[in-house]
Amino acid sequence: MITHEAVSNTILDVNQRFGINSNDRMLLLSSLCFDLSVFDIFGAFQVGAALVLSEDPKNSRALIETI
Repeated sequence: MITHEAVSNTILDVNQRFGINSNDRMLLLSSLCFDLSVFDIFGAFQVGAALVLSEDPKNSRALIETI
């Protein structure tokens, strides 16, 4: 089991390393079943960034429209 502290520290580190802040928008592409989705969701929320959801992430035209 991964502790809350470990997840929080990882998210904080990645946000600082890449300079992610409240002015950013992050596109959620990872499946919620994939562990990377934890960063996609909580990484944005931790710094107040916008989390953008695509209506159909498997459709390249829909992704282009979203971007």
